[in-house]
Amino acid sequence: MIVLDDIRTQTDFGTCLKMREQAEALLDRLMTNRNRTEQYHIEHGTEDPMRTVTGRTALDNAIDHTREILRNLDRVIQTDAKQDAFETKCAGLSRLRQRA
Repeated sequence: MIVLDDIRTQTDFGTCLKMREQAEALLDRLMTNRNRTEQYHIEHGTEDPMRTVTGRTALDNAIDHTREILRNLDRVIQTDAKQDAFETKCAGLSRLRQRA
């Protein structure tokens, strides 16, 4: 498992994109499972014990955590993209200085 601090130290932008794809796929599966679970409880006239106690299911919590991971990955990806653009512009300026 790769944590957010590990992502910041890695220079592989592709790794961040792959992790984001995996997180999106996980979010889709969690939401599908939550819908199935809710349908099961409706059909059988039961209630989710955790929702009864806390007002939220474990799947609700997992979905929220996964969305937070996606937001964090988006921030890292945007930061990397801005840094790459800046470095490209700076490299272009340094080439111009060498000509002058």
